Order: sequence, then structure tokens, then C-alpha cells
Amino acid sequence: WALSVVKTRGFAFEGTRESTMMIPLADFLNHNRVASVRTATLAEDALRFVATKNVMPGEELCIDYAQASNLEFLVRYGFRVEDNPYGGRQFDLGGEPLQGHCPSYILRYDTPDIIENATVDCHRQARYLSFEQQFGTLQPHEQLREDRYIYTAVEEACLQLLSMLEAPRPLSEYEVDAEHEQGPGGVILEGRNGGDG
Repeated sequence: WALSVVKTRGFAFEGTRESTMMIPLADFLNHNRVASVRTATLAEDALRFVATKNVMPGEELCIDYAQASNLEFLVRYGFRVEDNPYGGRQFDLGGEPLQGHCPSYILRYDTPDIIENATVDCHRQARYLSFEQQFGTLQPHEQLREDRYIYTAVEEACLQLLSMLEAPRPLSEYEVDAEHEQGPGGVILEGRNGGDG
């Protein structure tokens, strides 16, 4: 429960250290792709909220939760966004500084083309160039190693996406068997008959 609250109601903080803040009342701000409010770092351990447009009295204040797909909105926040342009999930394929110049890798599941080959190729070429800047000419076995790094990252991203699409376990798996006694805190205590014990 506590982790769910932090993940759905926490505000990411971009200070000298990575952290998440719980801010009472601010977690009531709803999502809108055209946000009227954004967060900004105020101090090392404080955030402030800044209006991004003129706000009229009585107008609802909204923030942009994330550039995420409806699947992620549903899993994380329990709702979907009408006309959501983000039909995939963003994954990090980084590892070399030059990869920062490549577009983010987004797995799409709203179109038949779930693999964006141009993006993957950009990351591959960035790794090649980074290697050559550090160590000289790239040999075939080294190129293969760099390719393997990228395609392993893509494979892991696909597996993460697949796990999000899996159906939840049926409630029957959580039900208590009539032959077992349920103890404090939901712990199932198994009773045994006979024996010396």
C-alpha cells in the first residue's frame, strides 16, 4: 500500500540527490496534457508550483503526470487519457554519452510496427562512434558486442512490456482453503491431525 501511494502520488525532485516527495494537497492535482501548473525546484529539499498560463478564479489546476501510454496510466493511476498520442512505453537504451543525441526508444503496441529500427540504428551508431573515439577502429567482434548490448536492452524492454500486458492472477488463487485456518495478519496456518506433536 505504502509503495503504491508513493508511486502514484509522489513528486520527483531534481536536486542534488534523487528523491521523491509526498506533498499533502498537491497530490490532488489532476492530469491534463495541457497543464496549467508545473513543478520547479525551490531549494535542495523543496518544490514549488508555478502557473504555466493565466489562471482564472475557480479554474481547476492541473499538472502533466507523464508522457505515457494509456496502458501505463491505467496500471499506475487507474484511468485512461482521451486521444492520448503516446501509444508506447519509453525505455532507456543508454550507456554511452553520445547515445544522449538519439531519440528515446519507445516500444509501441498501438501499431503493427512495434520496433522503431531508425532509433535502434541511431543508438548502435552512437555506440560505435563512442568506442572509436576512446579505443580506435572498431573490430568486427567489438561491433558484435556493441550490437548485442543494444539488442539485449531491446529484448529486456519487450519482456517488461509483455509483463505489463499479462492478465492479473485470478482471485481464486488468493482465497483461503477451507481446510486451513487463517491466523493473525492473513497468515494461513495449516492444521495437522495425528502424529506425536
